[in-house]
Amino acid sequence: MMKRRWMCLAVMLASVSARAQVPGPNDVPFIPWGALESMAGLGPSWLKSDDWTEYLYTVNDRAYALAFGLARSDSGPRGANALVFVQDGDAAGHHVAEQVQGSFEVANTGDTNTFEDLVIMVTLDATQLNSDLELRMWTDANDSMIAFDPASDFVWYDPCDLGYATGRPSGIYALTTPSYEPVTYLFNQGMMTVVSFEQVNLEPGASVRFYYDFAFLQARAVFSVYGSVNKKGETTIYHTNRSVANPENPEEQVSTFAVMPPYLQADLDGNGLIDLRDVAFLGQCMGQSLAEDPNQGCPSADLDANGQVDLEDAARLLVLIQDYFTLNDSREQIVSQ
Repeated sequence: MMKRRWMCLAVMLASVSARAQVPGPNDVPFIPWGALESMAGLGPSWLKSDDWTEYLYTVNDRAYALAFGLARSDSGPRGANALVFVQDGDAAGHHVAEQVQGSFEVANTGDTNTFEDLVIMVTLDATQLNSDLELRMWTDANDSMIAFDPASDFVWYDPCDLGYATGRPSGIYALTTPSYEPVTYLFNQGMMTVVSFEQVNLEPGASVRFYYDFAFLQARAVFSVYGSVNKKGETTIYHTNRSVANPENPEEQVSTFAVMPPYLQADLDGNGLIDLRDVAFLGQCMGQSLAEDPNQGCPSADLDANGQVDLEDAARLLVLIQDYFTLNDSREQIVSQ
């Protein structure tokens, strides 16, 4: 794992060095996010690069130019402060919801821009998606509901393998401190989708509520938000939420939102699926003492954290799996209030 991290860092540094020698529009010496052109063989891509203009493509066929500003003189990130997630009245911190159905607010804390459209990025900590997965989203700003197709609306994204200088579009890039923002604050690769909600018109000081409805969510899901501004006739994204702390200015607080139901503990083998293979995994670990052999690969099977994989863990696993299927089979759609 350490070797892979060093290789990833080397690739990113080489990529940044090479790009810095190429002039772009308005002499911008960086690319906030690269293209997924290498994945074109997997189907339509909603992310690509064209002549130094970076675009964010959404699953509902909208394209947004990315134009995060250059670093300030103190090398601080720009465009990562105005938009925040609000949960229970709190805008700061890493907000986590255990419910697979729920809502969150997005607030505009800036004092200048009105965000015409809001773009939501959802990333799942999984290498593949099961066919039962469902995700629906809507907002109280309009009546449109988006239903995602796990087979066509998500793509695998690993910025390290692709050699990009940052994990997701943001005001954090090679020249700033910090110089790297991962795909999410929890993980740096996963199955990702992006959707646009149009004509939200989020004014400074205002907020809008989003609703989500997952079925058979199999992995941690982290949300990011982007705001578009119409400048010079082009709808352009300048702002997102901050998910990585800025050591140069601790007052710039992070604001993220994630959905992590407790039943995800049942994914013992870490493959992003909850199935009989997890039961088999626990069976292979049964009777193991983590204190005697902490490196045998069974810590995830010790569900009650007593240092021993035993029948109590087996009972706990069955409860988690039952919760997974019961919750998803009997879920009720949220009604906007």
